[in-house]
Amino acid sequence: LFNTVSFWGKGRQFFNLHLKDGQLELMLSPGCGIVADGPKLNDGNWHHVAATVPTQGATLDEVQLCIDGILQTKRTTRKGGTKINTAQANWMGLGILLADSSQKLDKQFGLQNFDGNLDDFALWTRALTPAEIKAVADGAAKGHDASAMEHRLPMTDDAAAEIPPLSLPE
Repeated sequence: LFNTVSFWGKGRQFFNLHLKDGQLELMLSPGCGIVADGPKLNDGNWHHVAATVPTQGATLDEVQLCIDGILQTKRTTRKGGTKINTAQANWMGLGILLADSSQKLDKQFGLQNFDGNLDDFALWTRALTPAEIKAVADGAAKGHDASAMEHRLPMTDDAAAEIPPLSLPE
């Protein structure tokens, strides 16, 4: 679904959000990741997925995974104390594994390019709250696209205190 690889090469952390046997998985490095032990998403239906890193310097244990607006509390985590470092020089890809990846995600982990449809991808500069993620997922389920939702949520932490409660038009 979403993949980054280090510009600097082998041994660096990556950030890969993908489906593993239909379940949402986030990987940071070999043997370090989270699998949401929730619904399988390869059922032919649209799903909203979100991964949030709550603060700078957060660990993998602090990452929140949401599916269709619901925080996934049942999960399997490997190396949960690992600090997340997404501030390094990374290339990003949507739905594809980047060819220049020195991590060789396809060979090491059996990952493949995403075979399906992606719609309304958004990358925020702050962690959305579970309530905000639920509102965005509910909006998507009602047919609101990302641009209609985007102006309703602040893009930075500074603006978060200024936003009124989120409500969606019918």
